[in-house]
Amino acid sequence: GGHPTRILIPIGGAGAQAHFVSDLIRRLAPLVRAGRARLLLNSGDHQALRPRFTSLFQTLGLETLEIKTWSELLNFRDATIGGGALPAATLFAFERYDHGFAATDHLIRCADLLVTKPSELAFAPAPKLHIRRVGGHEAASALRSAELGDGTPEQRTAVAAASSCSQFIDTPRLLADMNVRILGLGQAGVYSGSRRAVEIALA
Repeated sequence: GGHPTRILIPIGGAGAQAHFVSDLIRRLAPLVRAGRARLLLNSGDHQALRPRFTSLFQTLGLETLEIKTWSELLNFRDATIGGGALPAATLFAFERYDHGFAATDHLIRCADLLVTKPSELAFAPAPKLHIRRVGGHEAASALRSAELGDGTPEQRTAVAAASSCSQFIDTPRLLADMNVRILGLGQAGVYSGSRRAVEIALA
């Protein structure tokens, strides 16, 4: 499509990835300023990260919208799905843990590319760029996603991750192909593990 590539970055865990993500954002800033990408950064309920990222966006000259409540999130989601234009960066920062956690599920619908450590989000039905894992147990999730073709192998450095992002932005076909793959995997039931588990438990 003709719109900028919308990149969703949830900061998981205890905010352990803040340094990596800051470095990645610095490297993506020229593409964002050029109108070729838009950043959606979910800092969850990590209140300490909010000033860090607002200050980073300011330093990089990126116009920033801040979303702090659940109703603002839902309005944002509906406007974005409806084709609304986005500012250079949108920072999501919530008081409540459950809001911060659940926000990512809603925001996946607004994004073209999910940039995430290979956590449980490695199993989300969305094109994924996997960044450096925090726990050793996460390695297999990125491998599985790469095998399925709905995500990249783990990018261990911010340089590698930024380079992958640039490829997706320069070659929209890569994301289109990944989405076709995801639709097929969805029809095959690959993303229905939770539903299957409930069915087995109730059987």
